[in-house]
Amino acid sequence: MTLTGSLSLLDELLASSEHIAYRLDFVRGGYDFISPRAANLLGIALADLHARGWELLDEHWVGDDRERCFAELVSLCAAAPGRSLSTRLEYRLRDAAGNMTWYCDSMTVLSDISGRPLTACGIAVDVTLQREQEKALRDSEEKYRATMDAAQVGVFILQDYKFSYVNPKLLAMFGYRDKELLNTHGPQALVIAEQHEFLIGKMRRRGAGEVSEPYELTGLRKDGSTFPMMVMGRPWPIGGRPASVGTLIDLSAQRQIEQALKESSNRYAALFEGAQDAIVVADIDTGHLIDANVEAELLFLRPRENLIGMSFAALHPPALTAAYKEAYTRHIRAGRGGPDEMQIVTADGDIVDVEISTNVIETAGRQRLIQGVFRNITQRKLTEAQLSLAARVFESSQEAIIITDARAVIISVNPALSGMTGYAAEEVIGRMLPFLGSDRQSAEFYSTMWKTLNDEGRWQGEVWNKRKNGEIYPVELTISVYRGASGRVLNYVGIESDISERLAAQENIPPTGLLRSADPTAQPYAVAGSRRAGVGRGRA
Repeated sequence: MTLTGSLSLLDELLASSEHIAYRLDFVRGGYDFISPRAANLLGIALADLHARGWELLDEHWVGDDRERCFAELVSLCAAAPGRSLSTRLEYRLRDAAGNMTWYCDSMTVLSDISGRPLTACGIAVDVTLQREQEKALRDSEEKYRATMDAAQVGVFILQDYKFSYVNPKLLAMFGYRDKELLNTHGPQALVIAEQHEFLIGKMRRRGAGEVSEPYELTGLRKDGSTFPMMVMGRPWPIGGRPASVGTLIDLSAQRQIEQALKESSNRYAALFEGAQDAIVVADIDTGHLIDANVEAELLFLRPRENLIGMSFAALHPPALTAAYKEAYTRHIRAGRGGPDEMQIVTADGDIVDVEISTNVIETAGRQRLIQGVFRNITQRKLTEAQLSLAARVFESSQEAIIITDARAVIISVNPALSGMTGYAAEEVIGRMLPFLGSDRQSAEFYSTMWKTLNDEGRWQGEVWNKRKNGEIYPVELTISVYRGASGRVLNYVGIESDISERLAAQENIPPTGLLRSADPTAQPYAVAGSRRAGVGRGRA
């Protein structure tokens, strides 16, 4: 092949190559030779590149790449002036369409004896794809490392039964410093001695390719303290060699929560079973009971196993089911309700008055429950009825009734007393009991009366009282003492009747010679003797 043919073949090769071959003359600023591909990419005619290509490339450089690359060449030439030197530069150029391309330029540069670049020849290779892949790899590695560094569980990689990677969380969990575990320690260093054999067996099976379920171990910190942990791992070859990747989870917080839940559950169970009220729990969706305490068994006269599964509505008389269902619906909607007075029906068919309070509970499993607390108010209702009756008797009695506190201060009177004395209730309440008395009883009389009252709990006799208008009139008076469970006096209750008419009638009966007072010294103050069966005299 002739020289001309060889040159022609070389031109064809350079023209068809994806790479850009060139020879640049720095002195005149043009290319002695450059591949036609460069002209096509840059949109610059070959003739212009030959004439002043170095200048024309100015607008195609990206950032400060031109200054950086030329500075490197100047520095290289200055270090070895007059010599031909090889180097490699990477830079970015924009093509005619504005697209950026990364080039790796392997060149030989020649300088003069002063170190000034004269010529450079080389081949520029498009490495954009490689750069993008490298960047993607770096980004991936950075994301991976950031993820591992931020992970709230310990992460490790094992090769040859040694740690080749551990993340910061694992180091912190066990109290080790950076790289202190790498390639020197295996998992045995992080586990109590009693579990070494078990752990080695796990590692061998994982090394053989077995994927195991998560398991729990007792972790051993560098300072000797221990904690519960869960281990999860799987085989994962790295670099063509067997390895395993896994995570460690500190279960301390979980165990504390479990213990707290257990204690809370025990407390609830103690309160549930020890409550003085009947308690039942029902599933809101089904309306069926799922639990009941001992008091519920006693109230409904049904064993717990019979109560469980019953409809909540079946606890009440059928005639009231619809009304109670509406009340429970309101309770559920509000999340709680009551106390409401309702009625329940026992296994014997008896109707019992109860007071019910409810609250809605949502379990961790999203089950919605309603808890009902049933208080038997039968005795309370009976007491209320008795009190109501007593109040009606108090208000409608024809006899005057006075109630005082332990100091004999009047705290309540009935209408009959106002009619008898002429005093309104508010004029009497707050005053001492002797306020209504007259001066016809001696101090000795009162002293004897109060002594008998406090010793025996009751005094009965006839005394003179004084109305608001000053009129003196006789009454038959009975005073009773009411004490608390400790024996302390709580109240005195006096009941008196005006006996003026009766005594007036007696004045018209011939004398019999019988004294009307068993205590002559009480005359003329006492109307009649202190008649008592368990009755004494003293202060009224």
